[in-house]
Amino acid sequence: MLQPWYWDFLTSITIDLPLVAYVLTLPSHITPSALTSIALLHQATKALSLSVGELGIDCTSLNQVFARAKWLYDGLEQNGGMLNGTADYPCAVKTSTRGMRISFRGVTLKYPDSPKDAVHDVSFDIIPGSLVVVVGVNGSGKSSMLKLLARLFDPSSGEILIDDEPLASYDMEQVRATITFLSQSPFIYPLSVKDNICYGLGSDVVLTKAQLDTAARLGGSYDWIHKLQDGYDSIIDPWTSIGNGIDGGTYGPVSERLKRELKSHTTQRADSRLVVLDEATSSLDPIAERDLLSAFLNLREGKTMIFVTHRFEHLVKNADQILCMNDGVIVGSGTHTTLMKNCGEYAGLYNARVSQ
Repeated sequence: MLQPWYWDFLTSITIDLPLVAYVLTLPSHITPSALTSIALLHQATKALSLSVGELGIDCTSLNQVFARAKWLYDGLEQNGGMLNGTADYPCAVKTSTRGMRISFRGVTLKYPDSPKDAVHDVSFDIIPGSLVVVVGVNGSGKSSMLKLLARLFDPSSGEILIDDEPLASYDMEQVRATITFLSQSPFIYPLSVKDNICYGLGSDVVLTKAQLDTAARLGGSYDWIHKLQDGYDSIIDPWTSIGNGIDGGTYGPVSERLKRELKSHTTQRADSRLVVLDEATSSLDPIAERDLLSAFLNLREGKTMIFVTHRFEHLVKNADQILCMNDGVIVGSGTHTTLMKNCGEYAGLYNARVSQ
C-alpha cells in the first residue's frame, strides 16, 4: 500500500531535522562524544520515522508516534549533571608509555530507582600494559563497571583513579580520546569507509592504501570493502550498507545533507592507551573470533586491554589478570591458575565453557 506524499514529507522531517540541527552546532573538530551522540540520535530518529511511516498506513499508531517523539526530544535535553574536570590527559609526568593505569577504590554504583547496587564496593588495580579479562554471568555488573570507567556515570561512593589521579579531575573528552571501545553492536558512522577506519587517529594522520588494506584485513572487512564500487571512498549508509549482508542495517537512511555536514568536519583523536572489548566477538564464528583476538593481542604494545566476554576460554591463559564478578561484586581476582584453585565461581564458569 502506497503512502500519501505528506507522510513521506513528515518522515523526512523526523529523520533529518534533529540530526542536521545537531550537526550544524558542532565545532570544526568532532569529539568522540559528539560523534557517538550523532549515532545515538540517528538511531532514535530512525525509530521515530518508522512509527511515522506506520501511521501513514495504520492511524491507530498515533500514540506510538507521539511517545517516540517525546522520548527523542527528552533525550536531547538530558543533562547528566556531571562536572567535567580541567586536568589534561595524558599527563607527561605520570603517564606510562605502556598503557593506562586503572584503579577502583571501594566503588559502588546504584542506578536511580534501582532497589540494589549494580556495582558494590569494588576495588582493584590494573597496571599499564596488562591484558585483563572480566568474566561473570549476565547481570553480574561487568557492563556497569565499564560505564563507570568511561564516566557515563559517577560512582555513588568510592573513587576511580586513572594514572593515580581521580578520573573526575580530567577533561573527559581527552580521556575518552585515548580509549578504544568495541561493543557487541558497534556504531557505523555515515561517512566514507576510510573515515570509519581512520576514526581514532589524529586529524593530521594520513594512511596509505597499504595501511588501509592491513587494517581492513585485520578487521575482517577487506573482501567486503573491495566489493563496493568506490572502495574506501564509498560513503556508508548504515541502514542499507551494513548489517544483514548489503541489504539491511542498524540506524536507518542517512540524508545527503547530513552526509555533507559530517564530511565538512574532521575527526581528531589521540593514540589509544586503553582498548576495551565488550562482547565484541560474540557474533563471530570461532575462526573469525580467533583471528580477530590474535590481531588485538599482536597490537598490545603501549596499550592496556580489557576483554569482557562469555567466550573467555581462549584468552584467560594469556591474561595478566582476571576479574570474576557476581551480583555486582568481584568474587575473584588473579591469574587463571590461581582462580581455578581458589575461586569456585570462576572454576564453574570456565569448566562450563570448555565442556561445551
